[in-house]
Amino acid sequence: MAGAGAALGLILAVIAVGVLVGLFIGAVILRLACGLVAAPQPTFGRAMVIVFMSWLANVAVSFVVALLAGVSMAAGGAPGTKGVSVVLGALVSAAVYSSMIPTTFGKGLLIWLAQLVIAFVIAVIAVVIILALVGSKSMSAAV
Repeated sequence: MAGAGAALGLILAVIAVGVLVGLFIGAVILRLACGLVAAPQPTFGRAMVIVFMSWLANVAVSFVVALLAGVSMAAGGAPGTKGVSVVLGALVSAAVYSSMIPTTFGKGLLIWLAQLVIAFVIAVIAVVIILALVGSKSMSAAV
């Protein structure tokens, strides 16, 4: 039993660290997005709170959409619920941003869109770096 408790403690610690890292990255991206759309940049700690509140609100909305669709969230949802969740997610995030950052709802939507663009650019850069590293390893192995 002591081993199970230690394993559970380790799992909870890893989850806690993962949440903090996610909030850190989300706060950096939120602040960058605010800068891109000329919205007031929240302090770093406030940005972490905003990211968390936006995530929490979006989880609640996604849950309600799944319940209204009459399907379990584990089943992957009914056709169209993911699209509805994305649109509602944008609206909910914009509402959170406009209430927690002194900005308008429209600017909140722009912040949400800028976050998507930033995340996409980061993902493309990461893929290019990974492919370059894998390619250089396979090239040197072939020689």
